[in-house]
Amino acid sequence: MEGQAVTGNLQFNDGFQKVTINQDSNRIISWNPNDVGFVDRYLGFMEWVEKDFRPRVMGLKIDKDKGLDDYQQGDISKLGEELNAAIDECFKSPVAEAAFVGVNPLSPMANGNLLFMNFFEALMPIIQKSVKDFEGARKKYTTAAKRSRGDTVPIPSAKK
Repeated sequence: MEGQAVTGNLQFNDGFQKVTINQDSNRIISWNPNDVGFVDRYLGFMEWVEKDFRPRVMGLKIDKDKGLDDYQQGDISKLGEELNAAIDECFKSPVAEAAFVGVNPLSPMANGNLLFMNFFEALMPIIQKSVKDFEGARKKYTTAAKRSRGDTVPIPSAKK
């Protein structure tokens, strides 16, 4: 449909959650907790970080006086690119660029964490809340749908 003019805007609730990073309206990340694969991708990503990625990062030896040699600097660059790609795949959107703005996510921060660790520590409660909100909404919808179809919906009984 290349070359055709846009004639309108379709607006509907697609379930996406959007947040700005550090109150910067140009740095927006989004994900869809309603996506049945999101939780699996997110948990798989976190497991990959813990069991595969982190051991490789921790395996790099940094000389406190000389820093990284050229070989290790190349490894850090490749590992940063690999992490960015894995984050984008997890969220199915370009989250890494908005989060890190071109900075290697393995960059050390003043608090002793790596940049990506600070990002995920800040993001984790938001993701957990969005998934919990989705679960609550799903249960309400399922119950209402069953009632409207006339399905038997268990009603809590008062204990005697």
